[in-house]
Amino acid sequence: MTQGNAVGGGLFLFGGVGLLCFAVDQLTKVWALAEFASGAPTRWFADGILGFGLRFNYGASLSIGESMTWVFTLLGIVAAIAIPVFVRGGSRLWALALGFVWGGALGNLADRLCGEPFGRGPVTDFIAYGNWFTGNVADVFLVLGALALVVLMAAGQAPAALERADG
Repeated sequence: MTQGNAVGGGLFLFGGVGLLCFAVDQLTKVWALAEFASGAPTRWFADGILGFGLRFNYGASLSIGESMTWVFTLLGIVAAIAIPVFVRGGSRLWALALGFVWGGALGNLADRLCGEPFGRGPVTDFIAYGNWFTGNVADVFLVLGALALVVLMAAGQAPAALERADG
């Protein structure tokens, strides 16, 4: 396989995974909006460890920074543009992990851009983790991708963009 095919394959994998994660996130949010009433009691299963309950989060993780929604929108836009830079010339594992992060970031960014008011809309959360916090599928993809990136870095696999910068 030539380097060009490896790069193209990595970009294709990244884009495919990212867009699939984005689509799954948005479809599950459509389902949650149709299935649950905002603020209604959480429907618990797994002995109260996991449940479903619709919440709208104007802040970041754990509703931190609710008055600064525009900052999270700006960070989401930067992430949506910057993440693909790390895919070029990298391994398929990096492309896969970054695809999860990118898809999750796009999912939450879409909520912020499409919600009212524009650019400062809430993120739709519906997966309750005990009494700790409520999140969504985009958050799951973000965490899975971030964990995979930590494992890759711990294994000594640097992203191609950083290798080029050192080179």
